[in-house]
Amino acid sequence: MPMFIADAHSDRHDRFTLRAINDAHTQASKMERAQVRDMEIFSLLPRADAEAINDNYARCLQRGRPMEYSEELTINGAITRWHTTLVPTRSETGRSRVVGNAVLVERQPARNGHRRVFEDINYFSVQSQFQLSRVSAYLDALEHRCAQDVSCTDLSILSALCRTVDRTLQDIRKLAEPRAVDTIDAKPTYLMDAQNLSSRPSADPVRRSLERLSSIMSQAH
Repeated sequence: MPMFIADAHSDRHDRFTLRAINDAHTQASKMERAQVRDMEIFSLLPRADAEAINDNYARCLQRGRPMEYSEELTINGAITRWHTTLVPTRSETGRSRVVGNAVLVERQPARNGHRRVFEDINYFSVQSQFQLSRVSAYLDALEHRCAQDVSCTDLSILSALCRTVDRTLQDIRKLAEPRAVDTIDAKPTYLMDAQNLSSRPSADPVRRSLERLSSIMSQAH
């Protein structure tokens, strides 16, 4: 069962620090124990989520009895829904403390994680492939016009390299496109039945270099 301990900063119960989580909580929340230990709730979660958590912890301490509720939290970009139980207590030093357990009910994939990566791969590969095709076409034209000398051989090699890179970029697109679709269509993961519980990417240096080279060659042509 995922469990956690949180201490209030003062008797006002307006701020809480997460003291510890157990292994089950780490597995469910994907938060590392060492990274969250002794961290303020506001440092771990979006502000709206942190405020809701602080309010619930404070309410539990003010009532002086256990309480249960359902909550939705965004953790590492993923939307998660929990059924949480809190128990008020005190630490060894007398500080107000809540000990809780949380059942992960549902997890939805992060919207800006893998999907953005695949979209970037697809975007850059399309742009680079277009510029490389222009470079390759120009080099092919030069190769047919030039004499049989060393420079002509160099152009042949460079043209072949461009075609190789172009094929590689096509392979990248073939890999990225179906995975992007899978990520977009990913279904939420339900771990329990909840009813049973109360910008465009910026241009990279490679693309800018290809555009510059293509522009220079077009002017020379």
